[in-house]
Amino acid sequence: MITSEQVRHAAKLARLELTPEEALGYLRDFAGILALLDELPDEEGGFAGTEQSPAAGRLRADSAAPCATREQLLAAAPNMRDGYFVVPGVL
Repeated sequence: MITSEQVRHAAKLARLELTPEEALGYLRDFAGILALLDELPDEEGGFAGTEQSPAAGRLRADSAAPCATREQLLAAAPNMRDGYFVVPGVL
């Protein structure tokens, strides 16, 4: 259930100046929207909006990919000094 205080807080964050009548109208609208959401069960009978996408929870296995050595990376650098990459300064 949404409260009039939450409506006033949301209006303040949105920098809206609401009259008491407008605030009451928003309160009714929000309450109606939330009531409609409560009536929408998903296929499994759970609360609407709590379902996960089919890909949720599927992760690839961690594995170390082959990577280049430090020497190979530095050899490919356009500019290096004392074993470090040299890049242009940024202000």
